Amino acid sequence: MVNDLTSRRSVSSRKYLFATISICLLVYAVCWRFPWVMALAGVSHEGVWFLDTFAILAAIDAKRIGLDPYAPNPLNYFGGAHGYSDWWFALKALPIDRKDAVWIGLLVLLLALITAWWVLQPRNKREVMGSVAILCSAPMILALNRANSDLLIFVVLSASIPALISNCRICRLLVSPALVAFAAGLKYYPALAGVIMLGARTVADRLIATLIAAVLLVGVAVAVGPSLFHYTSSRLPSGLHTFGAPILLHQAGLRGPAAAGVSIAFLVGAGGLIVAKFLKPSWRVSVEQERDYRFFIMGAVVLTGSFVATVNYSYRWIFAIWMMPFLCRNMTSGNSGAGIGWLTRVTLGLIVMALWSHACVAIILNSTVHSVAVAEKWIGVFVALEQPFIWSTFACLSAWLCHFLYVQALLPFRERVN
Repeated sequence: MVNDLTSRRSVSSRKYLFATISICLLVYAVCWRFPWVMALAGVSHEGVWFLDTFAILAAIDAKRIGLDPYAPNPLNYFGGAHGYSDWWFALKALPIDRKDAVWIGLLVLLLALITAWWVLQPRNKREVMGSVAILCSAPMILALNRANSDLLIFVVLSASIPALISNCRICRLLVSPALVAFAAGLKYYPALAGVIMLGARTVADRLIATLIAAVLLVGVAVAVGPSLFHYTSSRLPSGLHTFGAPILLHQAGLRGPAAAGVSIAFLVGAGGLIVAKFLKPSWRVSVEQERDYRFFIMGAVVLTGSFVATVNYSYRWIFAIWMMPFLCRNMTSGNSGAGIGWLTRVTLGLIVMALWSHACVAIILNSTVHSVAVAEKWIGVFVALEQPFIWSTFACLSAWLCHFLYVQALLPFRERVN
């Protein structure tokens, strides 16, 4: 009986996964064949596919011939300089260059999509809708269109959760921290994911994994420190398909540490209030939700940290892929009370709004407005009106993070002291 039930569930899951993959591939094929569809939603490929993969290969080529890859690069489209760590230059030992951008870009896309489908594993129609909502959104299309390195970061970090909750102690204590450190060495911000080490099952494992991750991340910081300042810029992205706390705070005259401090104070305060109202300290995820919950927390901490630190292009939202399974399944979980169910639905709704609102605005403007100046004016109005919703999104994510930190770190410490 049990085997029969398991078999039926397996067949059903494969059906929903096949439906998700089919819809995604159809959308991607339309975008590939008709790039104007992407452009209508505000995602232009600038006449070049896989622009970000090409940029990395151009930096490697510049390094090979003695040019400074951190200076404006004549080998790159639009002369863009390399903005990441020098770890990428290890690839110059391989027989690849700018001419290989298409097949390497396609390989990056394939790895990212296989990983995304593996993370999502939809089990019903609701989860198919949630999966399609993110995999066919403008941020995802933008990431795929450019073959952005965030896709590789997504692949690497996705392996850290199975390692963290595996039965192999070496995987829990060494492999998971090492994956986070490696990703951080490539693009810096993945260091935020080190918080997930607190998701280890036992207090001892949490302590050891966190300490190992901290040591590795310090080593990475020393190694990539000289190239870190190339990653920061006073010229932040703006307009559609961007998000970040500085969008609002710069308008208020706040910059740098002051802006970050205000953001953190607001998110901690708002998150704490939401926890007090909706997330009881006694609430825990079920064993069946363990994998989904840890993926959710990792997505929440990466996105929230990115939101506080700078203005990001919208492809950073690809890390919301980690969050979809938990949000979709927690709404119907018998382990969720009314308050938790409400917070789950609100969080999911706000994330879907963030994923799709910019594309909707772009479609309306591209269909009705034929003046760049007028379009920019309306984009400014939209971005201003969006701010309460985007800040509410991260207030909700902060609530989940506050509860996670309380249960996984503060509560065990208090129990030991008492």
